Amino acid sequence: MRKEIIMERLIAEPDFINLLLHNHEIATPDQIKILRHPRRDNQSTVVRIKGAAGSGKTLCLLAKLLQEAMQIPEGAPAAPENSLMFVCFNREMAHYAARLLKPFPEAKRIKVTTFDSLVYQLLMPTLDNEAKPPCSDAAFPAREHWKIDYSTDFTAEAMRAVGQRRRRYFGTYLLNTTGQQGPKNISWMNDELCWLEAHYQTEAEAQRFYPAAPRTGRGSTHLPDQNARQVILEIWHEQRQLLRAAKRFTLEQAVNRLMKSKELPRFAMIAVDEAQDLATRSIQLLLKMREHETSRVYLAVDEDQRIYQRDFSWKQLGVARRATTYKLTENLRNGYEVEAFALRCQGIVGDAVPIGTHVQLLPGGEEKVLELAATLAAQSDSTTLLVGGPEWDAKLTERGVPVRNLAKKSNDAEKQSRQEINIALPGLYVMGELKCKGLEFDNVLIPSLECGTDDPDDALRRRYVHFTRARDNLYVVIGSRIPSWAQKAFHDLL
Repeated sequence: MRKEIIMERLIAEPDFINLLLHNHEIATPDQIKILRHPRRDNQSTVVRIKGAAGSGKTLCLLAKLLQEAMQIPEGAPAAPENSLMFVCFNREMAHYAARLLKPFPEAKRIKVTTFDSLVYQLLMPTLDNEAKPPCSDAAFPAREHWKIDYSTDFTAEAMRAVGQRRRRYFGTYLLNTTGQQGPKNISWMNDELCWLEAHYQTEAEAQRFYPAAPRTGRGSTHLPDQNARQVILEIWHEQRQLLRAAKRFTLEQAVNRLMKSKELPRFAMIAVDEAQDLATRSIQLLLKMREHETSRVYLAVDEDQRIYQRDFSWKQLGVARRATTYKLTENLRNGYEVEAFALRCQGIVGDAVPIGTHVQLLPGGEEKVLELAATLAAQSDSTTLLVGGPEWDAKLTERGVPVRNLAKKSNDAEKQSRQEINIALPGLYVMGELKCKGLEFDNVLIPSLECGTDDPDDALRRRYVHFTRARDNLYVVIGSRIPSWAQKAFHDLL
């Protein structure tokens, strides 16, 4: 009963942050502990908030930022010591957080940003290339138009180049860039190169330590031996050369440059959402942006929602022993059936899920998805998320089904971006597998149990994230192909 009351009052209320700040009766005991931190002056300045999906981690971060902002005297200058920052991983979450903070006058002191945007703003000059960037001591040479690169094109080109001299491995996952497995091999290699860039300062350091480095947290699709890792190091070297020649850089390279800067901005308090999806060095960079050593940093984490192959480690971060940890144990978002179904992804099998009520497994394919999307989009009082890419836009538009955040072409070549829109408005929203983290909708529609990864552990974490976006109803369309991880997790339901 308590869960239903909390969900109705805390999640459905448009001003739930205000209620949380001023009426602790609606908060859970675990949330109250976070709101009252620090209880003494010498308590840790690094705070970990661990919690499952729907436990209110983001809500607590925003409430803590507002608490801090409210303590700043009215009329105080907009100086660094009066600046606070909320950092998240994707633009959709940043837009959502900014909208939640907007009604509060104190929000003007809170910078809301994605980590990528923050890095880019610090490192790059203005569009006219005349004004210096904030961290000019780490910036690229003036008048040279460098750009951050998110593609896998340079990785693929590097794999092909190394393949010309490493014929023994030609056709293996290390060097094969063609056929059905080609894109998956390139994606895997790109993740591995990102890990190398985030983990080692130089190629010499990587040559020394990478061959024996553990693969903890990086999936089990491929387990390269020492010989294979030498090939990967060659690909990394080639990719770096190609990027440099094209005046491109990766996010990880940008972080390494900024770590050496003496011109970083400073913040009185920093709150980081989904910290498990940032690399350890990225968190270290944020820690360097504290105004003082006593400035607090709040890190919200959930290892079960880690869907990026990063090298996040509390031990490497160096704060495990001196951090205060709070655990949020209550799921306040999902109904019982949705939560029980999602927990199957973690190997937790409780009572039988009553399929056909709030969780529906529907046989079919694309036609079933479009039919169901049209029905849900027509509901005037609910929000619906379809987890999928821009390819669904044309199919839905052709059927006359309105998509609230319709994808549009961006200025950067053929890339598409979603319109920023208030996701609290009723309607249908389409978001990619990695874009909907932290958000919630009345209904969630999953077009297929298959997802954009072959790694079983990664797939389970992704689908756990997707399933737990649903407040009320979850619809999963079951096609003819059911991945092995799903057969194991839902063997009695399929």
